[in-house]
Amino acid sequence: MHHIRPTRPLSQYTAPVKTEPDETYYDTTISSSVDRAQASLSPAPNSSSGQSVLERFEGAEFIYPADIAHQGNTHKLSLKQASAARQLLYHPGDVLRREIAKAAGPLVRILMKLTDAELSTLSTRLVSPGCLLADKSPNVLLEILERLIDDARHEAGRASATDRTAFISFLGDLGTFYADSKKSDGPFSLSTEQKQTFLGRLSDLIAEEKLTAISDEVLKRVAKVSAGTGVVGPKKKAERKKIDTSSIRRGLYNLGDEIDERLGVPEHTRIPPITWKPMLIKATRLLNLEEPLVGHMSGSPAEILMVWDMLCGRAEGVYTAALDAHRNAINAGIGSAEPKDHFSAEEWAARLARLAGACAMQIGVGYHSAVEVAESALKYTGQDLRSVLADPATEDATRLLGAGAATDLITELFETQTKSTLDCSDVLALPPRFIQS
Repeated sequence: MHHIRPTRPLSQYTAPVKTEPDETYYDTTISSSVDRAQASLSPAPNSSSGQSVLERFEGAEFIYPADIAHQGNTHKLSLKQASAARQLLYHPGDVLRREIAKAAGPLVRILMKLTDAELSTLSTRLVSPGCLLADKSPNVLLEILERLIDDARHEAGRASATDRTAFISFLGDLGTFYADSKKSDGPFSLSTEQKQTFLGRLSDLIAEEKLTAISDEVLKRVAKVSAGTGVVGPKKKAERKKIDTSSIRRGLYNLGDEIDERLGVPEHTRIPPITWKPMLIKATRLLNLEEPLVGHMSGSPAEILMVWDMLCGRAEGVYTAALDAHRNAINAGIGSAEPKDHFSAEEWAARLARLAGACAMQIGVGYHSAVEVAESALKYTGQDLRSVLADPATEDATRLLGAGAATDLITELFETQTKSTLDCSDVLALPPRFIQS
């Protein structure tokens, strides 16, 4: 059996199974190093009325997550994971800078061969009003990619956190374009036939770079493993409700400005806010969870990483390589091997850097939280969370990682890839919690 083993026993993190909201919360002054099972419990107050969380949301079926963002341990966990994510985007380690540049090289050559209309279509989710590069020309993406290529060549590169965030976000947009290519709706204003024609053109340009374009078979495999909504979030459709309004988002739970201030990031270099349609989450999920939720479980890291893998030269097993290799080893009776053992030290370090970048963008901008991306992240490292869930048909990552483990796991990954926390001798070091089997 393949196990996920954080430093502390998993039982200390496991989210309790409840059907009714809890009227208590953990004192936020308690250190994260203290066993939460020993924390004293007290009614969760509402600062304005003295109401408990249960009283405040009595009768509510769905809740906007930000409304309880400052309750209990959730705020501390949000601040911890969002701080680490944004710090990584501002100060990436050398391995991540190289992995970005490695993919940016072929990508910029591909995009330069597109017509203005084609580039505009692909970049619509970056340059439209309210987006990361709002109201800029699609050609700004080419300039960003050139800076990212240059960034890996010099100690003090010209690339910014916004450049890195835009690049990773664009990889996700490409992944979405592939995944939605046979759908008549979606964020791209093309018919199904037009999407298929465009993909054929992209495949030709990708082949000119001596790379292997993502096939339908790959898309099905990635969706089956992680990207499909029903895989990482079996009850997502029932536990999430969309609303028509949009809001400005400055990082996870709008903590971006506070975090950037603490990090000493000048205002003109800060990652810009975005406009995003918030989601409502079922009250029984939110009120019984310490880990923050934003939009429910997500396979978005898989869409980012399959494109990143492809641009870095992988022809087979994009996104799923570690999971495939480890499952094959187990089936062959080599159960003692760890997922990292199937890769060279350099390739494993590169995979972890790409993974950190993909998750940092999601959390740093505020699209998702650590527990929401945890399952996709672990699968990229060859660890299948589904295999250790008691009821994989109904449960998700919150069942095992919902009481603080997701924040610890993802934050540690970020910190090992961040320049200011990397020791030069540990450039190829592996996050211990991401390599155990």
